[in-house]
Amino acid sequence: MKPIGPYVAARDVQPLADESGGGVRTVRATDRLTGMPALLHLLPHPVTLPDLPGTAPLLPFTDAGLDGTQAYLVTELPLAAQPARDPEPAARGALAALAALHARGQAHGGVSAAQLWAVDGEVLLAGAGLPWQDEPTPAGDLRDLARTLDALGGVPAPLRTLARQADRVSALDALRALNGEQPLPDLPPEIAGVRAPEPAPARPQAAPVAAAPPEAEVIVIRAAPEVTPEPPVAPAAPAPDPGKETPQERRRRENEERRAQAILDAQAGAKRKAERLRAQAEAQRAEADTTEIHPLRIGFGAGETDTPVAVIGGDDDLPDWTPELAHSDAVDGDVIAPRLTMRDVPRVPEHMRREPLPPEPGPDGERPLEAGKLPGRHRQGDPIRIGWDEDGTWRVVREAPAPPPGPALPRWVWPLLALLVLTVGALWAARAFGTPAQAGAACCDVAFTVRGAQSAKAFVLRAPAGRGHYAGQALGQVPGTLHLNGKGAYTLKFTAAGRAPVTVELSAPLGRPVPVVLAR
Repeated sequence: MKPIGPYVAARDVQPLADESGGGVRTVRATDRLTGMPALLHLLPHPVTLPDLPGTAPLLPFTDAGLDGTQAYLVTELPLAAQPARDPEPAARGALAALAALHARGQAHGGVSAAQLWAVDGEVLLAGAGLPWQDEPTPAGDLRDLARTLDALGGVPAPLRTLARQADRVSALDALRALNGEQPLPDLPPEIAGVRAPEPAPARPQAAPVAAAPPEAEVIVIRAAPEVTPEPPVAPAAPAPDPGKETPQERRRRENEERRAQAILDAQAGAKRKAERLRAQAEAQRAEADTTEIHPLRIGFGAGETDTPVAVIGGDDDLPDWTPELAHSDAVDGDVIAPRLTMRDVPRVPEHMRREPLPPEPGPDGERPLEAGKLPGRHRQGDPIRIGWDEDGTWRVVREAPAPPPGPALPRWVWPLLALLVLTVGALWAARAFGTPAQAGAACCDVAFTVRGAQSAKAFVLRAPAGRGHYAGQALGQVPGTLHLNGKGAYTLKFTAAGRAPVTVELSAPLGRPVPVVLAR
């Protein structure tokens, strides 16, 4: 764990590619401020941030700094980032990133397993644009990628010849070959850089066989130019063999089948939904065509028009009213408009009213209160009247009578109680704080108090001779009073659960309690 700037370097991520050219180290680190994982690229000298394509599967640089003389660039990793382990997704992500870099005239120069990180099923390439080599080339990136995929678990079948054809194919061609769009061209061994088997060992044979080498050479020379026009399908012939299907090809085929089935299901569901919505719209349209619409008029007097007036809610208890015509508002040649006349309407209909209750008789000398009025002030014992404003009556609720006061104690009781309290207090003080002479009457009964525990057990360690006590004798439990058989010096031991034993030396008799302090 080494701090580098605001980061803590955890361990080196060893790449598979050769690092001797540029001296760039890749270190796994953690941001001390945010706790986010990151990659630190330790550089031999400070560099500017590279300009990388924004849409390519590349991990961008998020920070740069200088810790003493050590320059570094930072690539922040997502929380779900893990080193790439599957060769096929790693090849697809790396080829897509290299194709974008090579299209802009840039080369990576340090492709290795340390720069390939899987994030949510997609592999991203890190460390682009660093001084990995003096003069990086696209062909070198493809060869490094082939070695990296071989170390991860094997180069995918469509890219088996990528290392030999790195000088003649591009990253885009390799990506298309990996996706099954077009295979890599099958170059002859001489062009691909592989030495062909020389026919020289066949010449030292007998004379009749001497004429064979020219024919064999002619066949080899003609095979190279004749196979190149139409051989792209030949290398792919062994791949469809069901017995040799690789796990990557099987997963890709199953994913494509599931995707195609999902598309078909979505199309069928959309078609069913469209048909259902169309049927609902046609049903609503047909219902609207057959429904007869009548106009509603509310608040107009009868006889103004021949159109019937619709009554909402049926019969109700609202009073009937007839609008009065305002002749003063009429204008010559105009129709006299009705005018609304306001009048009081009772809140409760007549058939729902009740007769008011008769007024309750008041106290002596006080006239009864009339219904609908409240008393000026409520007094103890007066009835409580609760009004109902619907019918103007009052419901009377009487209060419960107050309990009669209890009999008072005689005056001579209080001095007697005070004298009793003083007597009890004096007896307690005499017992607690009496003199040793007074305590000698009750010889050898010693009181003990306990601190640090609720209770403790007492044992005899030493006692005067002839008192009937022996070492290890259990006297009882304190707090409380323990009986000693006679006067003299005693050594007692007190124990409690979870506490250290305590030894107490005393001389009986005692006129005061002995404290026992237990510690942990």
